[in-house]
Amino acid sequence: MRRCCMLALVARAAHGLAAPSRNKVVFVGAGSFGSAMALVAARAQPDASIKIWARRDAVVDEINDQRRNGRYLPEDADPFPSNVEATTDLRGAVSDADVVVLAVPGEFLGTTLEQINLDGKVAISLVKSARQIKGDVATVCEDVEAKFKTCRACALSGPNIYGSLARGEFAEATVGALDETTAAEAARVFASPAFRVDTVDDRAGVELCGVLKNVVALGSGFADAVAGPNARAALIRAGLVEIHALASRLRDAERATFFESPCGLGDLVLTTSSGRGRVLAKAFANDSVEEPAEAKWARLEKELFDGMKLPDWHAAQLVGDVLDERGWRGAFPLLASINDVAWRGAQPAAVVDALRPQPAFAR
Repeated sequence: MRRCCMLALVARAAHGLAAPSRNKVVFVGAGSFGSAMALVAARAQPDASIKIWARRDAVVDEINDQRRNGRYLPEDADPFPSNVEATTDLRGAVSDADVVVLAVPGEFLGTTLEQINLDGKVAISLVKSARQIKGDVATVCEDVEAKFKTCRACALSGPNIYGSLARGEFAEATVGALDETTAAEAARVFASPAFRVDTVDDRAGVELCGVLKNVVALGSGFADAVAGPNARAALIRAGLVEIHALASRLRDAERATFFESPCGLGDLVLTTSSGRGRVLAKAFANDSVEEPAEAKWARLEKELFDGMKLPDWHAAQLVGDVLDERGWRGAFPLLASINDVAWRGAQPAAVVDALRPQPAFAR
């Protein structure tokens, strides 16, 4: 696996070897993560034009007039710099951009892509979702490049809590791209002393890290409802092993992407301890209302996060479908148990039980 950190890319630039600068960047989506990453980009590229597309006029007006996004960012977030402009004109913003950062919830991505043209552009996916297709998955980057033949798609993922990003605190992430030029152009959008970026050519591995770690985050919430921190630590260990094994079966993902890169172990630890999916799953486990799983997830999501969309529970359904189609449930006991609790009525203790020694190995 080819990898380098952004410091190396900066050194290449000094010798005229880096990719050309991309000065017009648009963020498609003004939610928490998209807005926070727009702040990261604006700090990293003070001379670039940074646009944020939002559906609501009120969000656009607040960003442009007050330099904040009070609905999706914390009160102590840094103000948006003067090089940031919000708009409701999706097609116009994308057509004028060199780099398009996809930051809408996965459930809205398909309809969003129908409204824009990404040919000839670099697309950076922040979307942590995938589509299940007959026992396989289609990642966001794969879908984008299938639709837009001359678009160069890549993915960014890492241990990034949006509130911390919005305050300018240090963070790191991984860009996964199929070629070094695209990786360099994407990394350049965000890299700064406060935001370290490394790059790998294992694009599918980076995308699957982002999807699968959210499933383990649900497991963390389930485990927290019935056990203690020791069980969570065991879950993180087993979860890392299983999500790498599954990604390797699906896309021959590299071990280093999961065990050495920010998008792997680092993101898994953060998401299972501080992520919203963990909070949602613990609430799900403790909720006594009798209703279908999908209705319960949607209700709790709305109650806890004011309608913000979380990909975690959708990812757990996708993983369960893939395991069923391939006959792999026995090979992935932890992921299967998380799917069972999330969608099939199993008790939260099933997640902890999946961590226990199997009878054949008991001493």
